[in-house]
Amino acid sequence: MKNNRRASLRKIISSIDFSETETILKTCYKYSPHKPGRPPLSAKGMFISFLLMFLRMESYRDYHAFLEKDQFWRRQLNFKQPPDIGSYTNFLKRIGINTFEQIFADVVQQLLDKEFLNIHMIA
Repeated sequence: MKNNRRASLRKIISSIDFSETETILKTCYKYSPHKPGRPPLSAKGMFISFLLMFLRMESYRDYHAFLEKDQFWRRQLNFKQPPDIGSYTNFLKRIGINTFEQIFADVVQQLLDKEFLNIHMIA
């Protein structure tokens, strides 16, 4: 991080370009409005949730508790209610581990380039 100062999660997330991420995730989500079935949770929101869990170094349960209390992040992630813990597993199954790793590596590289992360933090 720049000058060893901690940046806020808001600043970190807002500095990331998710345009390529959204394009890739849209290919994995084939829901059509007005068709049978419940609409899926926001794909971008689910991915950013994994990113927030990584940056906050939290488990699924701790992160779920965080989202229950924090309305700001629920709105940012486009969630009316925090996803249950199984939703994260379903998200990973839907997009596939290889796709997730590809997107995650791209975002981590952006964070490294902008000096929000450094190699020592990742190790």
